[in-house]
Amino acid sequence: ALPDAIEEVSQADQDAFNQDGLGYLADKARTLDALPSDAWEPDLAAFDALIASLAIEGMPETGLMQGSWLWVGQRALGSDAPTPVLDPPAYEIAFGEGDVQVRADCKRADGTYAADGGMTGALSLTLNPTTMQICSEDSQADAFLTALSQVDRFAIAPGAHTMQLFLPDGSVMSFAQAE
Repeated sequence: ALPDAIEEVSQADQDAFNQDGLGYLADKARTLDALPSDAWEPDLAAFDALIASLAIEGMPETGLMQGSWLWVGQRALGSDAPTPVLDPPAYEIAFGEGDVQVRADCKRADGTYAADGGMTGALSLTLNPTTMQICSEDSQADAFLTALSQVDRFAIAPGAHTMQLFLPDGSVMSFAQAE
């Protein structure tokens, strides 16, 4: 059961959160994700079936499909601020119905993705080999493509103008919706 008040949270949990909030939450999410669906109240399988039965015409399956996204920064685990991307329009990702298009500076790639969730959830990307251009020395293309291939979760902020992609090592890629 979740605590109703801060007094119900152990000092060890408070200390762990204060030391590394994102890491603590990622660990808790993994613990909760590992629980079987019948460990939840209501049973998550029944809840998921109910949600899946709802159909809203014209609504994309996931918020990922709301246009294209520009990479604006990346925050490493334990870092307070993201490292900004030097040229965000050069690093773009667009999600279609199961397919993805990527621009990484002078390189282009396409591939597929699977998402479990509307505005937040699990995400896996499979990118095909990129075009073979060699970008400039200050290009972040290879770092961008490598990070994308490791993404395991996503979250789109309310209002759908910013998105975060999470990597298993705790780092976070930040995106802004392209205009």
